[in-house]
Amino acid sequence: IATGQTALNFKFSSSGRKTIDTTFYQEVQATAVTTVGTTHTAKYVTKAIAPNVLRSGQIIDCEADYGRALGRSEQAITVTTYYDCSTVEIKSLNPADNGATVAATDIGDGTLTQ
Repeated sequence: IATGQTALNFKFSSSGRKTIDTTFYQEVQATAVTTVGTTHTAKYVTKAIAPNVLRSGQIIDCEADYGRALGRSEQAITVTTYYDCSTVEIKSLNPADNGATVAATDIGDGTLTQ
């Protein structure tokens, strides 16, 4: 959200790149800007396609460009995506048919123990 007399140019990027990192995110909807009076709201919709928790998340930047005379405004947030443990096949180093029972326990923080 930004304010100004005229429409602004919004740009979203991640981790210092010029665009969103397609290793972790898929664009669902391009940036759409709505204006009410002098308030301009940009909406950019992405879908997480890979977890980035092992990298401590990823910084997503939103930049509002007011033009040459007025400059730019930036806001950054860190977005962290996790593994879906319910869909991961857990493999064990236990050989089959050795009589041992190995069960995975969801710790609740994105990790499992066996």
